[in-house]
Amino acid sequence: MAEIDVKKILVGIDFSNFTDPLIQVASHLGRAFNSAVHLIHIVPPLELPLDPEGIISGWTSFSIEEELEKQAEESLLKLAEKLRTSGVKEVDVFVMTGNPKEGYLSYAEQIGADLGIIGSHGYSDLPKFLSLGGISEGIIRGADFPVMVVKKLEDREKGFEEILLAVDFSEYSKKAALWAAYFVDRLRAKVRALYVMPDFAKLALSSESKIELDRSEEKLRAEIEKRLADWLADLGLSGAVTEVKKGDADKSIAEASERADLVIMGKRGQSGLKRLFMGSITEKVLRASRTDVLVVHQAS
Repeated sequence: MAEIDVKKILVGIDFSNFTDPLIQVASHLGRAFNSAVHLIHIVPPLELPLDPEGIISGWTSFSIEEELEKQAEESLLKLAEKLRTSGVKEVDVFVMTGNPKEGYLSYAEQIGADLGIIGSHGYSDLPKFLSLGGISEGIIRGADFPVMVVKKLEDREKGFEEILLAVDFSEYSKKAALWAAYFVDRLRAKVRALYVMPDFAKLALSSESKIELDRSEEKLRAEIEKRLADWLADLGLSGAVTEVKKGDADKSIAEASERADLVIMGKRGQSGLKRLFMGSITEKVLRASRTDVLVVHQAS
């Protein structure tokens, strides 16, 4: 497993109801990967239009932000101690004021983060149907390292035992498969690899053509199953269970994720209006799935 070595994990903390699950995941992975865990909280800049200089209230934007940073650091230090008590050997905390997305990505670059962990919620100026939902999705789109999105609020004592790996044989899913193999190596997790093929029956114009399409589909499915098994074996996942389904990729992956503790999938780079109005399959899965998702980027 020379390709992957998680030395530093960066966890975004906003003291919401995701804090405990984030700390549990960070503890589990920090111990399994023998990684240093960095906790970061970013205080959004304040605007006090009615009393910017603090003439009336005695409080300026700077003094309030300074107080918020102090309180956040005290809270992060308590979480850091909790991680150390759980067995994580090295924990660091960092607090700053600024744009949460830009601050997280900048600090990740500064420390050389190998893996990010964030909660799934956030806010956005875009309508919900155009946006993944805000800060967390901005981080996913801007990161060049793998980011795990924690979506479950349930207790995480059992860790990640069942992993769903979404496969399309691209370089993106190859990188995702290498991360799945890393989880198998460090966590003894079980992997189920899913390939989603188109539903050719929808293209049939007559009953005769449907029969021919069904025959072609059976042959294609057999070829994919063989290729999938060989592909996984080459990447160190010979023990993975394979599954080939037909339908819409994002819906099929989200449905299959209900039986997993974690989804691992690659993310293709998209730009401009195509991403804004259509979104990638990965982003659609992030919206629909109720399971944690590890997004492996093109540059990871």
